[in-house]
Amino acid sequence: MIKRITSFILSMLLVLVPAAFVSAEDTVETTVDIQVYTLNVTVKTSINSGNLTLKVYPLAYDETSKTYSIVDAEHPIYVDQASNPTAEGALYVYQFNPFNFKESQETGQYRAVINKNYTYDFEFVNKQDKIDFYNQLSAASAGAIEGLLKNGLADGVIDFDLGNYFEYPAEVKTNINEALVNLDLPSLGSNPSDDLVKSFEAILKPEFARLLKVAEFVTAAEAEFDEAVQANAKELGLDLNFYGDTKLGLDPKNVYKRLKSLTIESFAAQDVQYAFDTAVLLDMLDEADYGAVTEALDYYDGGCINLDKSVVKGFTESQLNEVSRLMKQHASEINSAEDIESAYETYADQVAGEDDDNNSSSGGGSSSSGGSGSNRRPSTGSGSTITDDNKDDNNDVTYDTNFSDLGDAAWAESSVKYLASKGIISGKGDGRFYPNDTVTREEFVKIIVEAFKIYSNTATVEFEDVDSGRWSYGYIASAYRAGIIAGNSDTTFNPAGEMTRQDMAVIMYRVANLVGLGLNSADVTFADGADIADYAKEAVGALCSAGIINGTGDNCFSPLETVTRAQAAKIAYELMNAIGGAN
Repeated sequence: MIKRITSFILSMLLVLVPAAFVSAEDTVETTVDIQVYTLNVTVKTSINSGNLTLKVYPLAYDETSKTYSIVDAEHPIYVDQASNPTAEGALYVYQFNPFNFKESQETGQYRAVINKNYTYDFEFVNKQDKIDFYNQLSAASAGAIEGLLKNGLADGVIDFDLGNYFEYPAEVKTNINEALVNLDLPSLGSNPSDDLVKSFEAILKPEFARLLKVAEFVTAAEAEFDEAVQANAKELGLDLNFYGDTKLGLDPKNVYKRLKSLTIESFAAQDVQYAFDTAVLLDMLDEADYGAVTEALDYYDGGCINLDKSVVKGFTESQLNEVSRLMKQHASEINSAEDIESAYETYADQVAGEDDDNNSSSGGGSSSSGGSGSNRRPSTGSGSTITDDNKDDNNDVTYDTNFSDLGDAAWAESSVKYLASKGIISGKGDGRFYPNDTVTREEFVKIIVEAFKIYSNTATVEFEDVDSGRWSYGYIASAYRAGIIAGNSDTTFNPAGEMTRQDMAVIMYRVANLVGLGLNSADVTFADGADIADYAKEAVGALCSAGIINGTGDNCFSPLETVTRAQAAKIAYELMNAIGGAN
């Protein structure tokens, strides 16, 4: 008779609907609660109406008008009165006596009429019809689920929301059906207790609701993806720790693209969560700084990925970051959790081998000696010089320099490509460099520390807003120890704040002094020279006189404008070139 659906839980039907009586100032809230055969009706009204009368009628569906109407207005199946309401705030609460449907009462639509003025339609599902349906569902194969749902819907025995189930692509419905079968719902038998029916529904209904949310999540279009993630994150258990972190440069659209490239094994909660986490981690390889990638690899280990940590035993933070950097440079080849695990092992072995070679040639100790191990970005110290010998130690690594958007900053193209070829800067994983995007203070410091080999594993800093767990801590600490940066106060650095052009000039002037490049002082001749802070005038004059930095046009320096990615690359390149470090 009625076919069975996948495994769902049937507890009780609870509907809360606000409505109004005839009187405009009167509001009514009716609750219809059906537990198997027992009907409870509660009415809350803003006016004490004395006695309220409740009548319940079966309804018939008219195919012509597409509406439901009362079958026999003269013969309701239940009549009751409620009086002496209790007060609940500003409302009066009327409770009608419970009504028990007959076991023979047919499944269908019913109408509660209150005082002839207010009607409320609800659905009653005969217990035996429901049991028959559930028994069919618990025994069904995945291939039979859709048919059972169609029949159950037509027969009126499904009292939970099927959402857009029938509109989803076949592969999505297959995943839903298989998840329902995997619930392994028990057979209720021919005469189960009410509690057993309720416990069956307590499993089925929430799971079906979750599966609908998974379907909404995986079928969302790119433009609606972020909204679907935010709306369903709690119910699906999605981890948003890194997702959409604009400070890391992450973009939900790129997570969407990465997720679409993955195969979600099933709609089981863990598989969905792992697929989402993997997509976020892959997006971090595309877009985030490698210090953040190191943090993320550790964060997701034991979840969507299982890393062989034995290959990095004894690694310093710098070495771990080097593994992440190499993984980022090969992000286009890393497209799954398995790829991440394999790449991690490959590049960890490579870093360990390089450090062993470096230690051997310098008489140093083992690369696994702990926090004071080898560092591929040693502190230069005062008076050091940058030469072409300081190019990337790993001659086998090729960095992507073919950015499609450098036409937007052709004046900086050679600078960008040179620094990218050395692994000092990179694009954002989509073949573009975004030359006109602005640079934060910590991002600029990272570029300079990388370009001039100033990094030190042992450097520390005590800015209140740069804690040791921040991705940029090592760069800021190294730059601070080298004397090329200072805070914007005695206790703070403002790492995520904008890097202004005058502050950029000050830092680069200090780097020039650090590496022994003598720059002649010169007066500032820009039309907006009066706008340049006193502490920056000497730096701006010396750097402009040496041709290392230029103005922004119309004989202006624009000291308070934010530095762009192209400008940062250009000035780093020019100073490297001035001391013989750039080809």
